[in-house]
Amino acid sequence: MAVCGYAVGASNPSGGININGSGNPMTQGEFLELFRAAAPLLAACIAGLVAYKFGSIQAEISKRQAATAIAAATIAQNKLKLDLFDRRMAIFQAVSETITKTLSKKSFTAEDKLMFEVKVQSAQWLFNHQLYGYLTTTLMEKLEDLHIAHDEYETFPQELTEEGQSQLEERRKKCTDELKKQLYGLDVYFSPYLKLGVAGEP
Repeated sequence: MAVCGYAVGASNPSGGININGSGNPMTQGEFLELFRAAAPLLAACIAGLVAYKFGSIQAEISKRQAATAIAAATIAQNKLKLDLFDRRMAIFQAVSETITKTLSKKSFTAEDKLMFEVKVQSAQWLFNHQLYGYLTTTLMEKLEDLHIAHDEYETFPQELTEEGQSQLEERRKKCTDELKKQLYGLDVYFSPYLKLGVAGEP
């Protein structure tokens, strides 16, 4: 029988294997020696194949881990942005509600002032210095101005002349209009910070 170009004797009296049809049989010992000689090469091939396969698996695992890490970082960043947005929005709403309430009641008492200061205290860490200064100084003064102007108008003495009364009324109206202007301008002040896509300073 021919195997890969070699003639192998099927019935050799000596029990050996004929190679090249020469009639000289290869004994089992010689065959084992040949196998032992080829074993390291075979083992190296198998090891290389295993190493390649293992490396491919490791590379795929590393790729998936990297993708998972990127996704986790993106989720964390989006959560931080959303949390920052919520905290800023809470201050915006508190300021808007305070102005609206003051315009409605024409009153901004010491208690109202204290509550307002508490509500906007965290603004110093959530907005820039200019906006925080506006809330705690400029806006605060305009809230107090309306309160004072209204109080003076409501409690002016009876002997006050008509011209004096008119001046008090005009001052109250001016303070009211000025505070309304602040209310309408809040969007301009806060809009750079109330965008979900912007987590840092504008």
